[in-house]
Amino acid sequence: MTKNSNIKTVRAVIVYDLCFPHTVKSITEVSDILSEHAGKIIFPVSVTVNQTLSEVVLKEIRGATGPLEDIVFRGSRGKNKLREDIE
Repeated sequence: MTKNSNIKTVRAVIVYDLCFPHTVKSITEVSDILSEHAGKIIFPVSVTVNQTLSEVVLKEIRGATGPLEDIVFRGSRGKNKLREDIE
């Protein structure tokens, strides 16, 4: 198989700001719905899904989610320096 240099791995993100009663039952139900939804998204034939993750993050938010391009994912700021590099 020839490796195509146009094929890149990228991260796609969907954010839901949800408001619902926080009970163990409701959190579990919402989490299950998100997981099921993530597994059912159908992409064009040329897209391969390597991983799906869903989670109800139990942190209070301070307002509406801002632009997704402002979200920083771990490791996307560049390589972290090792302790040996600092000394």
